[in-house]
Parts: sequence; C-alpha cells; structure tokens
Amino acid sequence: MKKIQSTNNTSTMTIKKQNRNELKRHYTINVASKDNGFQARVTLKVIGGGKNPRITAYSGISEKDAVCKILNKMAEKLSEYKKMNLLRKEICLNIYDSIMISIQELRLTTDTDVMKSATTVFQILTVLDNATIPPTVYSQVKVSQNKNQLVQSNNVLRNQPFTFEEPNQLKPVNPKDFETVALEWFRYKLSLTKKNNDNPKPLSPKTIQGYNDIINTQIIPYFKDNKNIAFITEQDLKDCINSFNGYRNKEAIYIVLKMIFDFAREHNYIFYVPRVKKPKKTYTDKEETIIFIESDRQDLWLKCFEKEDTDVSLLFETMLLTGVRPEEACGLKWCAIDEIANELIINNAYKDFPIYNDECKIIGHKREDGRLKTPESYRRISLNSKLKRRLLEHKEKQKKLFKYHGMNWNENSYMFLNQYRKPYIAENLSDAMKSFIAKHQLEPMTPYGLRHSFATFCSEQGMDEIVLMRLMGHSNFDTTQKYYICVSSKRKKQAIQEVYKLD
Repeated sequence: MKKIQSTNNTSTMTIKKQNRNELKRHYTINVASKDNGFQARVTLKVIGGGKNPRITAYSGISEKDAVCKILNKMAEKLSEYKKMNLLRKEICLNIYDSIMISIQELRLTTDTDVMKSATTVFQILTVLDNATIPPTVYSQVKVSQNKNQLVQSNNVLRNQPFTFEEPNQLKPVNPKDFETVALEWFRYKLSLTKKNNDNPKPLSPKTIQGYNDIINTQIIPYFKDNKNIAFITEQDLKDCINSFNGYRNKEAIYIVLKMIFDFAREHNYIFYVPRVKKPKKTYTDKEETIIFIESDRQDLWLKCFEKEDTDVSLLFETMLLTGVRPEEACGLKWCAIDEIANELIINNAYKDFPIYNDECKIIGHKREDGRLKTPESYRRISLNSKLKRRLLEHKEKQKKLFKYHGMNWNENSYMFLNQYRKPYIAENLSDAMKSFIAKHQLEPMTPYGLRHSFATFCSEQGMDEIVLMRLMGHSNFDTTQKYYICVSSKRKKQAIQEVYKLD
C-alpha cells in the first residue's frame, strides 16, 4: 500500500498496488506509481473484430492528470472503432460502469477535469442507435422535449435520447456527508406519506418507520466517519451489508442503501451509484416453521377464548375465525357488522404512528385510524354464526359499560377496548397473547399465527384458492400459499395413509 498526495486538495488518497489480475480487469482504469510519477492503464477487451488493445498514459504531475490523459486516449480509440463499425452497443454500458467504478475508487468523482474527460468517452458510447445512456450524466443532460418521460431502472437509464451540455458547463458534484444525504432522503420519503393530487398512492407510515429504524440504528452509525458520500465505493457498501446478521436484515439494508444512493445521484451529490448485488438468501438445515394452530386444537382454543370472555380474547377469537390482520382487528367498529348479509366489513385499521423531529428522531406517537395494507385488503368476510352471536352479545355489554361511565356510544365505537377504554394496537397484542397462553396452558402462539391458522384450516377443508386469496386480502394466491398456508399434521397423516393405503 503506497500513499500518494493528491494535487486537488480533496484528500490524501491511497493507491493500492495492483496485482496482475486486477490490471487485466476489462475497461477498468488502474493507476500505479512509476518513475516518480503515475501510470494509468486500461484494457479495452472485446471491443469487436478481435481487437483488444491495452492503453497506457503517464503523468509526472498527479494521478488525476494520468486519468485524464488515458480517458482522452480511450475516446480517440473508441472513435476509431466506431468509424470501423466495431463498437457493439451491448458492451457500451460495461465500459461506462468500469470507468466510473475506477474514478470513484480513485476518489476523483468530484473533480471537474476528470468528469469532462469522462463525458467525452460517454458521448462516443451513446452515438449508436438505441444505445444506453450512462446514469452519471443524468444531472448533466437535457431530455429532448418531444420524447417520453425518463425511465429509470436501477443504475441505468434505458433507450432515451438526450442532448449533452457542453463540457465547459459541467460542474462537480455537491459534496455532502452520508448522514446528511440519508436524512434528506428520509424527509423526502416522509413527505410521500401524505395523500394529494401529486401523490395519489401515499406510502405507509409503517414503511417509513421501518426505514427510520434502519438508517438510524444501522446504516448511519456504520458510515459515521464518511464525510463525503461520493467517496463511498462498491466495496464499502458490500462490507456494510455483510457486517449485519440475518438475510432479511441484510436485504432491508440493501434496499434502503440503494434508494439513498439513487436519491443522491438524482440530486447531484454523487456521479455514480455503486453496483451492489442483492444479498443471496442462505439456507439452513432447519425447516422454516410458521406458527399456527392445528385444526384439531382449534376447538380447545375457541373454548378458552369464550371462557376468558374479555375484549382481547374476543379480538383473538375474531382473528382466528376470520383471518384478519392484527391492525384490522384493532380497527373494527360496530358499523363493520352487516347483520343482514352476515358479513364483517374490513375497511379500517387502528395504528400507532411515530412523530419525528427535524433530525428524523422519534419524539412521540399518535394513535389513529389508518389505511389498510393494500387495495385488496378492503373486503367482506362471512361471519361464523357463533362468532356473530358472541359479537352482538359483546355489543350489548359495551353499551351498558359506556352508559355506566357516562360515555356516548354509537355504531362508530370500536369493538375491542383495553382497560383505558381505548382501542388496542397491534404492537400490544403480543404481550396479551403471552398472558392468555400462560393462563390457559396452551402451546406457543403469536397474534399473526391466528391468521396463519385461519388460512391453513380453510385450505385443509378444500376452499378454492381464489376464495381464500380474497378472504386473506391478497392480490395473488402465491402470497397466500407461500407465507400463510401451513401443512398441518392432519394433512401429512392423510397423505401418508393415502399413499400406503393405511387404515
């Protein structure tokens, strides 16, 4: 490892000694110290017609000067191959990506001279019909007015014609530290939770809460020493993701990082979005288990719910017999019962929403009605006759309770109330479930496990897939089958008996 002082006053840069394999990376610019100066090297592999030239450029001034020189040489060579019809558009993006990764790893993405030289190369790569424009020049180009809207896909902008600005109009990125950009991105996402004409499909506040937890407890602490987001490399992001445990956690961090860096590119904080692959799911020998109540145990659970005869036990009973989500059960009001059609109308959820300060820290909470998870979640579910009777009996008890405490009751009152006569929230149901299980000595269960139990029982009884999908509030049956239907012990035994013709 050899340290070399940069001439552009940005920072002291570290140039790694390149081994022979690294020097042969196609299209990648490598810089090494040589003869009291700097030599840049690149191999233009598979340009076409069997031509695989290696280009070098020397500078006795700085590594930046060596990079500018080799970029200009690449432009000349690419122009020559273009005239000879040897450029193949399918490799243009590979050349571009490798160039930008090189510039970023050398900490030169903020240098105007380097980016001017790179732009000359990019112009040559995009002259082919239907060629792919590099994402770097997104903030440096103008979309032709009569063309369709810009289409973004990951790190590339595909099949859109652009008009380049003159190189002397190019500006370096606006340097910002990672935390500043991450919080700016979060505030933007938070603004998308409000529904208006420009935002007809707002984001769920629960989704935003998940983002907030990831950036404040995991990502920002990891990058706390990064004063310039433009200097974060592909390897930095890989190291960040791999430093955490659990596939789902890594996947969530990957998704948030991708959104932050896309946001940074669009706002000219970086020139290039590091390309990092989504984490692969790791498989273990342990069978993935989903907690649910076996069909032959459901009667016992229902008897315990009836014996308990409290608001929360009836809430759990309703979940088991209808398959509603916890927040949907908490948001049920008496007007949701259609006594004529014997149906339960699912059109409301009661949720806990965080309140954020300017630093995106949670400073409080508010509880109120909210939207359901998806459009398909708005549905009607047929009521079990016994459950309907139990709910109507509970309704009369609640009326008397309200009258005793001098409270006004109406059809918009919530069905299930806690000891403070307020609706439950999904986050508090787990403790209530644990207490119920301990009291009645039942097997371990979660509130969401009641929903799994409903789906499994209905499937076991032969319910049509499309009907069960609608009852669960899903847009496709794959979701229902993959995440909610479990193979019960009863079904396994029946299958074995059928195969071996057992009595």
